[in-house]
Amino acid sequence: MSSRLSLRRLSGFSRRLATMLEAGIAVRRALATMEKGARGPERRLCADLGKDIEDGCTFTEALSRRGDAFPVFFLRLVHVGERVGMLGHVLTRLADYYDGVREMWKRLITRMIYPVFQYWALIFVLALVAYIMGMLGQRPSGDRDALRILITGAAIFAAPFVLYFVVARGLGATRVLVEVAMATPVLGYVLRSMALARFSWSMGLMTDAGVNILDAVRWSLQATSNPAFIARGEAIVKSLKDGIPVGEALDQTRLFPVEYIEMIHTGEESGKMPEMFDRMARIYSEKADLAVRALVSAIGWTVWVAVAAVIIYYIFSFAMSYMRQMSELTRDL
Repeated sequence: MSSRLSLRRLSGFSRRLATMLEAGIAVRRALATMEKGARGPERRLCADLGKDIEDGCTFTEALSRRGDAFPVFFLRLVHVGERVGMLGHVLTRLADYYDGVREMWKRLITRMIYPVFQYWALIFVLALVAYIMGMLGQRPSGDRDALRILITGAAIFAAPFVLYFVVARGLGATRVLVEVAMATPVLGYVLRSMALARFSWSMGLMTDAGVNILDAVRWSLQATSNPAFIARGEAIVKSLKDGIPVGEALDQTRLFPVEYIEMIHTGEESGKMPEMFDRMARIYSEKADLAVRALVSAIGWTVWVAVAAVIIYYIFSFAMSYMRQMSELTRDL
């Protein structure tokens, strides 16, 4: 059993192999060449794949023997590529797909670093202010206040993760959680845009490779990794079997925006579905990036408003404490 390959390794493996296959090199020889230039686990992977092919396995069967190293989506597309004689082309498109998904997640994580830094800076500043006021005698319980701020800050930060694992993993209600998140104005737009981008990438790849529309839609919905989209899969497939066009079948889910459905109608009428899906993948990838920026900006402003509110609170607290001391001193005189 092999561990799951990362998006970067999947992309690199697909692109290197595709380059040699499109140059006319046989799969076994291409794997042997890749084995010479690889190291560690990747070298063993190429060697094992090559041995299986020498023993009479197809490339898809050899990949399947690697346990969960390759995702099901990857295996399905490779099988189609082998069957229609487009393995090199399919591997190139898979490399582009995984590069796109990896870039999307990288942008999301990069954008979230700053608000996380802001949040923890706020927590430590507030704890420090509380401790200093305790040292100055303005708040007798300053040290306890500082510790309470740190513990509360950590609890608030961990709450979304705990909620996800309890609801999604413990109660098995991942779809409910995602549906609620998608109803949230900014966060929902981010999740929807990311799902639409991945769905479009997958549909463009599959329609270009000649996958039948039923499997293409079903597998592309799974490729979104969004439970709300995946749950609509069977209903969409049933509509397609009843003869309803792709655009109308997707429109019935209420998950796809009007402009997306219109572009699909255009692709169906022009017979250029792969090109249309590729275009929509780029559009919604950019929309997802803009939505993430908006989400990060909203989080940043929320943090700063919280900082300002707490600072104002401590200023008034300090002022009131000072005025009480002056009043007591005046009475004593």
